[in-house]
Amino acid sequence: MTKTRDLADLGGGFIQAGTGATQRTVESKLQDVVSVKDFGATGDGTTDDAAAIQAAIDANPGKQILIPSGTYLINTTISVDVSGSDTACVRLVGDGSTQTIINNQTGGAAFDIDSGTGAVFAYDAAFENLQITSVGSQAGTLGIQLDGCRFARIKNVRITDMASHGIYGYSTVGDFTDTAQILIEQSEITGCGGYGIYAQSDTTAIQYNWNLNQVRVGNCTLGGVLWESMVNARIENCGIFYNDGFGLKITKPAGGNASKLITIANTEFDTNDGVQIDLDVASGVKLDQVYLIGNDGLSQTFTKGIVVGASCSNITTNQMQPRLDPTLTGINVLEVEAGATDVVARDTNYSGYLVANGNMYVDNTTSLELYIDDKDNRHRAYKGTYTVTVGNLVDATVSATTKTGHYSVAGNTVTAGFRNLNNIDLTGFPGSSIITFTLPKTCILADVGFIGNAIVTNDSGSANPPYPVATNGSNKSFMQRAGTAAFLSEADLTSGTSDVAHFTLTYIWE
Repeated sequence: MTKTRDLADLGGGFIQAGTGATQRTVESKLQDVVSVKDFGATGDGTTDDAAAIQAAIDANPGKQILIPSGTYLINTTISVDVSGSDTACVRLVGDGSTQTIINNQTGGAAFDIDSGTGAVFAYDAAFENLQITSVGSQAGTLGIQLDGCRFARIKNVRITDMASHGIYGYSTVGDFTDTAQILIEQSEITGCGGYGIYAQSDTTAIQYNWNLNQVRVGNCTLGGVLWESMVNARIENCGIFYNDGFGLKITKPAGGNASKLITIANTEFDTNDGVQIDLDVASGVKLDQVYLIGNDGLSQTFTKGIVVGASCSNITTNQMQPRLDPTLTGINVLEVEAGATDVVARDTNYSGYLVANGNMYVDNTTSLELYIDDKDNRHRAYKGTYTVTVGNLVDATVSATTKTGHYSVAGNTVTAGFRNLNNIDLTGFPGSSIITFTLPKTCILADVGFIGNAIVTNDSGSANPPYPVATNGSNKSFMQRAGTAAFLSEADLTSGTSDVAHFTLTYIWE
């Protein structure tokens, strides 16, 4: 017969294997690992385990706490408030996202981590290897709520069927009281009635350094990921799919701080309703190898891929890859609104995009805002203003005054023009010098054809009016008289006989 022994019978205690190990009591050794079951949690799916889990956390601040396999019903929010001091708060680790399940029936957040004040932070919160769900999507439920947290980590966590948001982070005041250094990796947030991930800021606050890696966010009612006043953040190797409202939106609260310095890389946006990526108020955003997928036959309808709002600047897309069902129509892949500045699209991969799908680019801007330079020159667009300088072809003499010109590039066609080339100060020009006009650098081409037009008023040689001519390989143009090959000279402008009212020159990009 086997004799049952309790801890008191073990006598000498416990010694870990290895040189230098010292003896400890067995009780001390066992206390290295804390389990919610040590505090009465059952994990049977029917007993309310909220009090037991809360007790385990309260008794072991900053320690790793195990939640073994099972389903843990909670009817009360598990909260950690570190008011009064910066401290490590909670580290919850389960046996896997299919084995350890938290059933949130609280009507609020399953877990609420709060710094309590604007002067301290909740440090090192961690959630790993578990699932948070709400059977029946209980009204008001939310997965994980963070306020004033730093160095929080959420890894291998599934959050499903919350009535509100999956993960919610809140920032209240300024640069130094933000919710920051939030790492979400190898996790999934699906089926939530709010946003999958929502970083909300007050008007004077920012969110800082949120990083998503290998995260899936899908089938959420209000939208996939919403970031307000986000700074220095990254989304990489993720999938954002089938969300209503939008896939990703980057913005700010009314009167708040603009989002900036954000990278989205190697991420797939799949048939999110309406807009896949909505850059509402942001600057310094880089989108690198972003997949924009549009599938047919879903309740969600992708109509716009990337929208760059009027309050955005310094936005770059690189190797954007639209992959659209051939039956889809009415889609704008990249749309730039009037007021946006410094928007660049490079090396778009056109496989999976058809002209019948809609518009690859919609440019609602009016000057130097959008630059499109796609691989293999399949589409180029650039428009804006430039300074027109009148110069002398013979020497380096240039005019003291300048004009403002306008140009645009569409496909392989470059059009440059300006108005009213009169009232130019040509002091120092010899009367016989040939007049040249600078063109934007975009027009510097090795071999060009052109179609030119000029309206010349009060011209004594009107029988042979000047027309614009471009010099190959240069960004200069001049005017040559039809039929005589005579060039427009300084004397033609200063004598009042050849005022140029309007000038346009269209280059064909070879």
